[in-house]
Amino acid sequence: MLEKHQAKPKVRFKGSPPAIFPKLQEAFNNKFKDQGISVKLKPIPSYNETMRSAFTTGGLPDIIMVDGPDMSNYVWSGQLAPLDEYLDDALKQDLLPAIKDQGTYPPDGKICMVSPYDSTVIIWANKAYLEKAGVRIPKTVEDAWTLEEFEDAMAKLAKVEGVRWPLDLKLNCSGEWWIYGFSPLIQDAGEDVLNRQTYKASGTLDSDASAEALAHLQKWVKNGWVVPATAGENCFYGDKSAAMAWVGNWKWPAHREGLGDNLLQIPAPKFGSKRHVSPNGGWGWSLPAGGKNKEAAGKFVNFAMSPEMVALWADTTGYAPPRRAARPLSKLFKEGDDARNLDSAIERLSDAGIEEVVLDRSIVSQEAFSSVAGTFLSGSPGLPASSYVMPTHAPGPPGVVPGASQGEIIELFRIHLGDYKLSDEVIKNYATSFEHGGKVVIIKVDKARAEEVVSIFKKFDAAQIHRHD
Repeated sequence: MLEKHQAKPKVRFKGSPPAIFPKLQEAFNNKFKDQGISVKLKPIPSYNETMRSAFTTGGLPDIIMVDGPDMSNYVWSGQLAPLDEYLDDALKQDLLPAIKDQGTYPPDGKICMVSPYDSTVIIWANKAYLEKAGVRIPKTVEDAWTLEEFEDAMAKLAKVEGVRWPLDLKLNCSGEWWIYGFSPLIQDAGEDVLNRQTYKASGTLDSDASAEALAHLQKWVKNGWVVPATAGENCFYGDKSAAMAWVGNWKWPAHREGLGDNLLQIPAPKFGSKRHVSPNGGWGWSLPAGGKNKEAAGKFVNFAMSPEMVALWADTTGYAPPRRAARPLSKLFKEGDDARNLDSAIERLSDAGIEEVVLDRSIVSQEAFSSVAGTFLSGSPGLPASSYVMPTHAPGPPGVVPGASQGEIIELFRIHLGDYKLSDEVIKNYATSFEHGGKVVIIKVDKARAEEVVSIFKKFDAAQIHRHD
């Protein structure tokens, strides 16, 4: 909670408080106590459901943490305020381009979120296994494996004693991981997860190029090269039955503890000839539009994003710093420190002429991508792209286009609530986005249940219901 005079709004973030938050809270309160400002950082359970409810009831604090995929939705529905006027110029100029892009709302170019860390996906490898297999070990982004080299490496690693699976793709994970982890295959091939003008998945995710790219994942599974979901989490860093792992930099502490000096960080392979793509981003600080203490909240965001605090965040969590000025202050990420130059690779992907696509992992993207990728990874027979029934959506701003699972027929309704407030259960089950300060909600329902759901809403005289085109 930020406290300035009589104002006591809360600062909210997801889940249990990471070790960084008590340090951040204490440092900020010590610095600004003479100005009468203090902060209390408060985690909340069931974050997404609670936040949706707070958006409709007006119960938001002055500062929240927002996940990158959700930001555009919140901005479009009028829930977040632009940060530009509250951020120091030095901070904006020092941010890595990808982090700045993630926090920028495309329609107006304003910054509405800023993340204190960055992430990406790389190949983590067991050096002993790679050396026994006799495969080339890339050391830089420019020197990354081609798709052919990567598959050749897996074929050779499959023959090495002790290796049960050459690659762990983290198939035991779910949700956002699928689009975050596997979309580079499609984007490297010159395709995308959705059309950036129409915000539809049809025509991109179901194209021949996308199907061909995802077919490589299927081949790896069929060849027995990939750790199955049922094998658990620690095949790479625990029992060492996997030679490589395709996962993000957040796994560095566990990997380092498990493999020690035998741990290698290898740049993501060049899956296609069109471009070299890396996913990025994470949760970031945002200011709700209805906050009463934006100036004080802005001071907190600037403090939390200072080089010193960003370096502390990196050292505490293992995530890469999104500010160049923080690197020399970090024990883990400073130049030359025990191969902790992963953030240098992230920066090169943003700066060195390599096109990094900053994903707008919207609802349509996540659900449609998970459905299609899951079909390939399950080992089902490869189907032509035209065989996939992709959801059709009306054009709209990034991040707010409701989606459907593969083959699902949906109905969308725009409901003018008037003075009626939605229950938490209704928000959880049906709401996809809000407009006009929570006075208008868009709901998504299976067509088979559309009339049933609409009849429920029609019981309330204040609700005006229209199909959402």
